[in-house]
Amino acid sequence: LADAAPAPDAPDDGAFAKAASYQGSKPGYAFKLGPRGLGYYRDASAPTSTDAPPAVEARQQLASATVIVDVAGASDVELEIDGVLATVGLTCGGERRTFGLRLG
Repeated sequence: LADAAPAPDAPDDGAFAKAASYQGSKPGYAFKLGPRGLGYYRDASAPTSTDAPPAVEARQQLASATVIVDVAGASDVELEIDGVLATVGLTCGGERRTFGLRLG
């Protein structure tokens, strides 16, 4: 199967991506033989709130830093700053995600 193309990270139309063989799991997609042929189909039962990580933006000036996190859909948010390291922890759809930012 050396000629097999890797499974796409983002299918062309968002609902289906043709694949000749199973190339590993893709979050939010199921590999199956369906009406459009063999490939990765959007899994309607998969939660969509965790498909993409929250947007994180950091701004820093000489004496201050601002961290902006889009927490839409988050059930828990934690921020910890230890010296020059800022850690943001989010729970979205039951999944815990942690982002670290080095300031300075």
